[in-house]
Amino acid sequence: MKVKKRIGMIGIGNMGKPMAMNLLKAGYPLTVYDINPLAVKEVVDAGGTGAASIAELAAGAEVLITILPADRHIIEVYTSENGLIRHLPDGAVCLEMTSARGETVQEIAAYAQKKGRKIDFIDAPVSGGVPGAQSGTLTIMVGGDRGLIDAFMPLLQTLGSKIIYTGGLGSGKSVKMINQFLNAANTCIAAEALYLAGHMGLDMDILCSVVNESSGGSWIFKNNVPKFMLPGNFGQGFRLELMKKDLSLSIEQAYKDNLSLPLLNLIFQIYQAMCNRGYATDNYNVVSRWVQGLNRKEE
Repeated sequence: MKVKKRIGMIGIGNMGKPMAMNLLKAGYPLTVYDINPLAVKEVVDAGGTGAASIAELAAGAEVLITILPADRHIIEVYTSENGLIRHLPDGAVCLEMTSARGETVQEIAAYAQKKGRKIDFIDAPVSGGVPGAQSGTLTIMVGGDRGLIDAFMPLLQTLGSKIIYTGGLGSGKSVKMINQFLNAANTCIAAEALYLAGHMGLDMDILCSVVNESSGGSWIFKNNVPKFMLPGNFGQGFRLELMKKDLSLSIEQAYKDNLSLPLLNLIFQIYQAMCNRGYATDNYNVVSRWVQGLNRKEE
């Protein structure tokens, strides 16, 4: 049996923790670091090792996985004085799995090369939420050197059931960014359609059965409308503030490239407004209440 590489992992949050548990179940030697000591303890109790610092974790890792809140955290973790690029051994491979801008991981790789470090990078954001992370059935969008990705396919398949090669380094994050743009937009459109249908007194079961077999259908209408919107169940799932963060990546890209995308801006403002109204930690499908608020007072 081939000895599995020593893995270091930074980011033991809602997604990172179940991913770490799946790596341990698969027999990977795993050391973790997070600013939350309780999250680290859970992984240690399951058979992992905790590191006291990023530098300590990096020194003993052949493979490094990061899944962090946002781009600025990626930059800090990789490029700071006590960061990964300074302390990882030559030959290390970094799997950057944060939902972020593709250009960020490209910049990190260029920084490592400038510093003369022999470190390789794979861009690997995920989709599937916490349930997918727990079950190991995430969809992983991978960008980078195809040969390197093929070599790490067993590790990737421990975390996800659908591994999709997207092209060069950064393309995985860019594909994820566009998917989230469409996700957020389709959610807003479905919310308005439901409100109009309710106003007209239509039978929602009939409406859903027709839409889901017709040209107006979408993944959102088929899955999230009956699960979240119709029952008004917004207590669990992907948080509104996280969807707003993912949308902001497209906003930043459009502004950087001087693009006119008016619907993107409108949708972002809806999510921003709902966060400002106190819904930031609710499931993002709570934007359906935005439409209600425009037309009548909320109960």
